[in-house]
Amino acid sequence: MGMLEADDPDSAEFRGPTQEDYIIFLRQLRQVLGYVASEPQGLLSTQRRLELRRVLDETLGPVGSPARPEQAVRGIPSEKLVEEGLTGRPGWMKLDGWRRRKDRFLDWMNRNNARSCLNWAAGVLDSLSAIAPPLKVTQELVSAAGNLLADAEDAAR
Repeated sequence: MGMLEADDPDSAEFRGPTQEDYIIFLRQLRQVLGYVASEPQGLLSTQRRLELRRVLDETLGPVGSPARPEQAVRGIPSEKLVEEGLTGRPGWMKLDGWRRRKDRFLDWMNRNNARSCLNWAAGVLDSLSAIAPPLKVTQELVSAAGNLLADAEDAAR
């Protein structure tokens, strides 16, 4: 079967990602934001870290809470995911890019890797929030965290 499977429109590569894959993305994103807001590596000043932590808890709830963004993703009809280019190869490309950047950040927590990771997350959220408006809050949070990291980088120069 080998090569034929790759071109089979029913193969997982063409079908996915699904709502569940994007819920996993949101959980991982929450974890990354939690690290940025709390890690001891000094990505942000203490004041900025506390600021980010406060906003995070207000908008997404504490780490591990059944976050509101997940509910927004659960409500997205599958055909909307298709229309927004979040399924099949384009969807996997976005999520795989995110995963690679996330893993790099988790291996080596520095501002550059954090910003790269958040940039990929922003791209995924851009598409998701177009069909799940409640995710705009998460999108703005990721943008704010990226800006805080950029400011911290400028201040360190």
